Amino acid sequence: MVRFKSRYIVFQIFQENQLISTLFNTNWTEHKPFIPIKLSDKLTTLTSHNLLNLIKEHVYLNFGDWGQGLIAASLNIKYYSPATHTGIIRVSRQHYRLVWAVLTFIKTIQDQPILIRVLRINGTIKKAKMFLIQRNQDLLIKEKFRKNI
Repeated sequence: MVRFKSRYIVFQIFQENQLISTLFNTNWTEHKPFIPIKLSDKLTTLTSHNLLNLIKEHVYLNFGDWGQGLIAASLNIKYYSPATHTGIIRVSRQHYRLVWAVLTFIKTIQDQPILIRVLRINGTIKKAKMFLIQRNQDLLIKEKFRKNI
């Protein structure tokens, strides 16, 4: 029997206008992480089920029946946090690039302009969760340090 191999896509959702203003206000000589931005109230009601349906809809719009057939059995949202707007998507190893492309094609959620940034792609969910935990801890430390200055 053959083992089903997956890839786990770690992503974050940004509001487009706030992300662009954040990018233009940064000092390019030093590396600054993308700090979670307060999204509108409409996006705080976004659930993993709604997001999964949105991804499937965009797969159909961009790749048709062929794309939908490729990922139908393997696409699953393992984790989504409305507080940080980060999540983990599980997809088969052969088709993770298709889902990655679809995430970059999504431009609106509930009539709000957004950008979805893929932060990392892992082979195990354990490493994906560890990455998100470490990233959130780093952001908290930097935010506390920024407030103390």
